[in-house]
Amino acid sequence: MTKRSAKRKVSAIVVMAIVWMSGCVDVHTPGAREAALRVSSRNNMKQMVFALLAHYEEKEQWPDGLDELLPLLENNQAVFHNPLTGDKPGYEYVKPSGSLEEIKTAETIVLYQLRNGQRDRKLAVAYLDGQVPEP
Repeated sequence: MTKRSAKRKVSAIVVMAIVWMSGCVDVHTPGAREAALRVSSRNNMKQMVFALLAHYEEKEQWPDGLDELLPLLENNQAVFHNPLTGDKPGYEYVKPSGSLEEIKTAETIVLYQLRNGQRDRKLAVAYLDGQVPEP
């Protein structure tokens, strides 16, 4: 057996072991997948809030819709998809009224997560100060 074929066999065994282990982890930790999707969804919301604030700083007005944030999000439309619920769009934007100086950012909700196109009170919301607390 040559060194090259031995390396291929070892690599194949390692790959098979990783695939087998990932299957075991998925079966034995069903909550881990949902937790990861929740974190991903909350990260999307934080990105959108920071893009909202950047948009406001640049244009001195709030965007009318989330689609106006695409240039600030490097045209990454995946941010608008809610990985937790599968909704596209997965978030509802509530345009703030007033200037940034007039608004209490820690109390102003700007994004709601959607499940089947409706707000779900069991899911996280995003505040204008960038906080997305666990529900």
